[in-house]
Amino acid sequence: SPTPGTVMVFTTDGSVPSPNHGQLYTGPISVNRTTLVRAVCGVAGHFGAVTGFGYIKLAPPLRNRTSPLPILVVENFGAGPI
Repeated sequence: SPTPGTVMVFTTDGSVPSPNHGQLYTGPISVNRTTLVRAVCGVAGHFGAVTGFGYIKLAPPLRNRTSPLPILVVENFGAGPI
């Protein structure tokens, strides 16, 4: 069960969340484009390690594609040329 007083702060722009930077998590996060969600949790001013997960919105021609082979998607979330 959650520790009383625990808070989660998150960002959706790839920046590092902290107690002074980001949005306070209060419910589901809406993601409708390729997005890197990063979050950190803490209680009483003590925060743990930042974690994150990338969500990739596929182009319309790929959304319903079927193949016995896997699809490889390369995305660096705006970190420069690949």
